[in-house]
Amino acid sequence: MADPDPDPAETQRTKELRLLVLQYLHEEGYTEAAHELEQESGLYFDAKHLEDLVQCGAWDDAERYLVGFTNWNENIYSAKIFFAIRYQKYLESRYRHMACEEGQVVADDLEALAPFNKFWAKRAAAIEEIREGESMDTASARNAVAVEIKKLIQANPLLQSKLDFPSIEPFRLKTMMRQSLEQKYSLGNKPELVRDWTLFSDLPCDTSCNGARSGTKEQTTGACRTQNVKQTHKQPLMVKTTKLARGMPDSATTCSKVVGLLYTSNGNVLLALHSNAVHNLWKWQRGCNNKSWQPANEIVLKNDTSDVNPEEATPCIALSQTKFCVMSASGGKVSMFNIMTFQIFHTFMAPPPAATFIAFHPRDINIVALGMEDSSIQIYNLNVEQVQMKLTGHQKMITGLAFSESLNVLVSSGADTQLCIWRIDSWDKINSRYIQPPAKRSGDTRVQFHGDGTQFLVVHSSHLAIYDLKLEALCIWGPKGALPAPISGAVYSCDCLLVYAGFCDGAIGVFEAESLRLLSWMAPPYIPPSIPSVGRVYPIVVAAHPSVPNQIAIGMNDGSVYVLE
Repeated sequence: MADPDPDPAETQRTKELRLLVLQYLHEEGYTEAAHELEQESGLYFDAKHLEDLVQCGAWDDAERYLVGFTNWNENIYSAKIFFAIRYQKYLESRYRHMACEEGQVVADDLEALAPFNKFWAKRAAAIEEIREGESMDTASARNAVAVEIKKLIQANPLLQSKLDFPSIEPFRLKTMMRQSLEQKYSLGNKPELVRDWTLFSDLPCDTSCNGARSGTKEQTTGACRTQNVKQTHKQPLMVKTTKLARGMPDSATTCSKVVGLLYTSNGNVLLALHSNAVHNLWKWQRGCNNKSWQPANEIVLKNDTSDVNPEEATPCIALSQTKFCVMSASGGKVSMFNIMTFQIFHTFMAPPPAATFIAFHPRDINIVALGMEDSSIQIYNLNVEQVQMKLTGHQKMITGLAFSESLNVLVSSGADTQLCIWRIDSWDKINSRYIQPPAKRSGDTRVQFHGDGTQFLVVHSSHLAIYDLKLEALCIWGPKGALPAPISGAVYSCDCLLVYAGFCDGAIGVFEAESLRLLSWMAPPYIPPSIPSVGRVYPIVVAAHPSVPNQIAIGMNDGSVYVLE
């Protein structure tokens, strides 16, 4: 049982560390070790765990867990919990015709609660009336005991404060360790030390290295800095990070999270769509301040949001082959506009249903596929301003569309985790399957074709995968090890040799595209590790430069955009 009067030297941070370790054990699947720590520390009472022990008749384990938090003689609620466990244990021993000696031990355990004589006498009398050999519905009896114990736990003042686990960011312990290592070793002038990171001892670092660290100043606007990154290669990866400044003068354009991000075909322009339906555009150049650009008339480009809260909508954005025509929606009508003038020249498809994904036909710029929130895919002809075909087959809204010009097919993905393949000359469905993510791991499913058009990347919060047109998974990678957090977005590099992925703890992973073998990873370069963040800042969308394989742009949940080289 936990000491009711803890040592005054046990600080709040020590308790927090134990809770972080407990969270880590649960996240890594070390459930038994986690329950042992709960019982030994007395910091968190997992009522569901005790209920499970009761349901499966693990009476000794149930008592052992309970003793970590309270004893039978501390109050009436604790006594009743212990009695309920021992009472059911004794009943089952009678029905199983337990050996006389063993049954007497159980009876003695039960009788130890006699000081609460009124409660004991009433229940004990009932035991004597039970006839041996009488039938018993064990499952129902245990369920009734579990319900009774749950009520007693909630009423017990010794347990009430330990029933709710503190609100902690996912994978917090790993994030803290990674940030600590980044802060200590990645800002120095000895990049060769990075590959030797260890948690067991400090790395050698001379005074010149320390001096370099102490003299480093982090910039928050238009910042460029070089960062060492943990990787599997023998040489450390150097990453140059540029934060793109926001220069929109109107307070109404204060940026929400970035939900869409794309390069123009020449790679010199970046366009971001924010969750408040506002667009930001940068004419990006190395070494410049890179403030967001606006036409001379200072037009603020915002999607139609009539009768819609854009923060709750599913936004979408796509660039046509004409280079300067963009199609975008934020829960309202779909807008078409010129990227260089911000002039909207056409709106269409008023909801419901709202468009949730947009993809231009690879051979006909007047044909666009629109994934809808009602799970349909509408093939829209811009010339005649009509829907030419409506494709059905998904059960939930469409979250991804990708064309393969070489194989003449369209691949769709939905919130139902289903993949479908459609022939684009007849719009017939030719194949479908579910990707079956792990239980309780929801999230949108996105798709992107490899440059050869014969296989495609599937992105889900639970895993990355490469599929062929038979919808067979060629390789799969799931969060683990150095990158344990859910995946927030991923994309092929322009040469399709790499896959860049963002994670919900802020990390970035670089994978070999053919095998999804992790090549390198880096902790968040955009927030100095020494500055605690109120909330986790992480990439929501990742965009690959169209001609530079080692450059990507990432859009963050705080509205910022970074270019990584």
